Amino acid sequence: YEVGRIFVGLTGASIKLKDIVAHVQKRWPVLQSLSLRDGKALDAEVAALVDVIAQFGAGKFCKDGKGGYKSASRRSPCAASKLLAVLGRPVPIYDSLARKALGLPGDSTYEDFYARWMESYEPLRGAYEAAVAARWDRVADAGVDVTPEYICVRAHDVRLMGLALGK
Repeated sequence: YEVGRIFVGLTGASIKLKDIVAHVQKRWPVLQSLSLRDGKALDAEVAALVDVIAQFGAGKFCKDGKGGYKSASRRSPCAASKLLAVLGRPVPIYDSLARKALGLPGDSTYEDFYARWMESYEPLRGAYEAAVAARWDRVADAGVDVTPEYICVRAHDVRLMGLALGK
C-alpha cells in the first residue's frame, strides 16, 4: 500500500505526527468498533482524519500520477484510509489504483468511493469469507490481531489494485 511513503519526512519527534496520533488515540474506541457494513461511520471517520491531516499539513501523502506526491491540502482520503487500514480497521483503501479499477474520477469523495467499492465487493463477499474461514485457525494461532472482516477487505483492495494494473 506504499505506507512507507504516506508520511514523507515525519518522525516520531514530529509535532505534526503527534497531533495526528493524538486524534487517532482520542477516536480509538470508535475506530475499534468500525464495521465495513457501516458506510456512514466509515465515511465520517475518514473525513475527520482527512481534516486532521490537512490541518497539520503533515507532508506529502499520495502519488500525484506525475512521479510526485499530492500534499495534504488536496484533502484526499488516500492517506487517511491507508492510516486506518494500517491500524487494523476494515476500511477500504481509497487510492488511484482502486479508483481506476472502479471507474471513478480522481476527485471522487470517500462516500462515492465506498459505495462503488461495496458494489464490487458484495458479489465476492461470500468467497472471501469462506477462504478466510478455511484458514482462520492459522491466523488465530499466529496471534495476529485482525478480524476476518479486515482480511476480506484487504483481499478486495488487493484485487482492485491488480485489476487496475491489468493482472
